[in-house]
Amino acid sequence: MSYKGEQLPMPKEKLEELAEYYETHSGADEPGAEDGSWVEAPNMVTVSIRVTEQTRNALDIQAKQLGMRRTAYIRHILEDATREQEARESLETRVTRLEAALARLLA
Repeated sequence: MSYKGEQLPMPKEKLEELAEYYETHSGADEPGAEDGSWVEAPNMVTVSIRVTEQTRNALDIQAKQLGMRRTAYIRHILEDATREQEARESLETRVTRLEAALARLLA
């Protein structure tokens, strides 16, 4: 069902290309499909934030340039930031452990 003025998640031409592709291809042809493992989608929750109109407009422009909806783009930004923080913490933990081991060896 489509609503008047509804914004599509990507340009209509791209959606038509995808529809045509999947009429002649199987999802089994996709990269990573060879292992045949089922992946459960993570449980999603809603988080509300307030931003300035200027920030919202900038997010809309950036999301559109990537062919994404604003909410998907914001989720992408937050997930990347979270992964980067986890990687930094992991690296700091490993360096601390290695420094302690080195100090014991040199003592």
